[in-house]
Amino acid sequence: MVVVGQGCWLPEGTTMMHELGHFFTMPHTFGNASSYECGENGLFNWERADGSNCATSGDGFCDTGADYLSGRWTCNSNGLSNCLHKDFDGEIFSPEGWNPMSYANDDCVTVFSDEQTAAMKMDMDSRGLTNLTVSFDPIIEEVNKTAPLAGETTPFDLVYFAWDAVPNATGYIFEVNRTPIFVPTFRVENELLLTNDFTSYSLTPNTTYYWRVRPLNEAYTCADWSDSGTFTTGDFALSNENILEELDAIILNNNPNKIGETINFDLTVNQSTDLLVRLISSDGKTVYEQNEKVNLGNQNIQIATDYLAPGLYFISLTSGKGQHQEKIILF
Repeated sequence: MVVVGQGCWLPEGTTMMHELGHFFTMPHTFGNASSYECGENGLFNWERADGSNCATSGDGFCDTGADYLSGRWTCNSNGLSNCLHKDFDGEIFSPEGWNPMSYANDDCVTVFSDEQTAAMKMDMDSRGLTNLTVSFDPIIEEVNKTAPLAGETTPFDLVYFAWDAVPNATGYIFEVNRTPIFVPTFRVENELLLTNDFTSYSLTPNTTYYWRVRPLNEAYTCADWSDSGTFTTGDFALSNENILEELDAIILNNNPNKIGETINFDLTVNQSTDLLVRLISSDGKTVYEQNEKVNLGNQNIQIATDYLAPGLYFISLTSGKGQHQEKIILF
């Protein structure tokens, strides 16, 4: 497993590239060099500028070049360090910044060398990693967000996000942010999901949020982010506690449910009871209310949808012993 800090996981960054190199046995290009002062002679066991001892010093590769810099450094327009080096023999050189296993800044780094690549492939073979089968299926279709609707006002304690499954995607990066440009400092939700929905329970009342989704699969992580969605939390709460003692099971027969088609769900209760059945919109308004006498066992309940607008709703069941709620999407 390779783990890096969230602040290092940026599109233009090379930290993951560097750490994956270590995972596949790559050492730093500077080898055992440390605390080097520009212009000083390197030690006798450090790599020579002419590469004469490249196989036994530095990183042990002969196509990476000598490097004594064990701290972060910036390359010049030629991709070289401005810190002039001298090896043990007094030969002057400048380390190259293109190698991911150096400590050159991200904008210097490009690619692993041929010898490094061959060594990593050998390591993969020795661990059986090259026998893994990964299907490379590019993700082309855009994300179609379905909930919450653009500009919708939602309860602050329960916001349900949903989008259509994207062909070839096996997972999604999901983000909610306080800014429309998704500044990392103002990120409030950031999840890697295996499903095309997410429920947030911890947003702030009376706040505008922005959200987006990025589909991916095991071999393709280059899909674009979705367009930004926006919604506002109200000052009302919609508790999601499911504490209805009489209820053993509830099955929604169609979810999402098409406008014009009846909401149809089955209940299994462990005792006869009187239920208040409500349908509540995502802004907290009750759009349907009916008292139902429910007998022990199984019962089917239906709610018409002809008069409703598309969006997220909550089926609320209330008795004298508690309440249960289920999310349902109408489209």
